[in-house]
Amino acid sequence: MGWATKQRIILLGALPVVGALVNRAVPLPGIAVEDGMRDAYLGVPVMVNDRIYLAGPVFKNRSPFPLTIRSAKTPGAPGGIELVDVRLYRSADFEDSPPLIWATDGGLDRFDPGDRQSESVIGRRIAPGDQLADEGDKTVVLFEFRAVKPGAWRWPGTEIRYQQAGLTWTESIGPNYEVKVATSRAEWTKYGEGQWGLPS
Repeated sequence: MGWATKQRIILLGALPVVGALVNRAVPLPGIAVEDGMRDAYLGVPVMVNDRIYLAGPVFKNRSPFPLTIRSAKTPGAPGGIELVDVRLYRSADFEDSPPLIWATDGGLDRFDPGDRQSESVIGRRIAPGDQLADEGDKTVVLFEFRAVKPGAWRWPGTEIRYQQAGLTWTESIGPNYEVKVATSRAEWTKYGEGQWGLPS
C-alpha cells in the first residue's frame, strides 16, 4: 500500500469526527436572546415618582439550549430612573392593544398596565426556539421603571443575566430609552411637545 493510499484512508476515517465537531450544538455566549429592537428609540416625558412602562423585546431563545432569565438592570446606571421589573402581559387584557409607552402623568387610566395581571420575566425558562412574547398579538413584554430624580436620562436598553448550560451570561437587549423627568407641569408640557433638551 503506497503512502498516498494510506493518506486517503486516514483522511476518510477522520471525516466523521470532523463532521461531528462541526454539527455539535454549542451555547451562544451573551447573544442567546434575540433582540430585534436595538435600533429603536422610545421616549416619554414624566413627573417625579411616576410609574413608567416601556415596550421590550419578545425574549426569543435563538440558541440550541434552554435558558433561564435570572436578573435585569439598566446599563449605565441612569440615576433618575429605577428598573422595577420586566413583566409579561396578555394583550387581550388591554382595551384595543397594549401600550408601547405608558406613564402615570399623561397615560390613560384604561391602559394602565398596573391594573392588569402579569408575570415577571425574571426566573422564566425559555426553551430553544421559543419566545415569551409575540410582538403584542397575544402577549407583550413591558419594562416597568420609576422616575426618582429630575433630569434628562438616556440609556441603551436593558442588561439581562441568564443561565444556560451551567454557565451565566449577560446580554444587553431592547430599544434605547429616553426619559425626561420634569419638576413642574409647565416643564412636563414643554417636553411633551418635543422640546427634549436631552444631553448628547
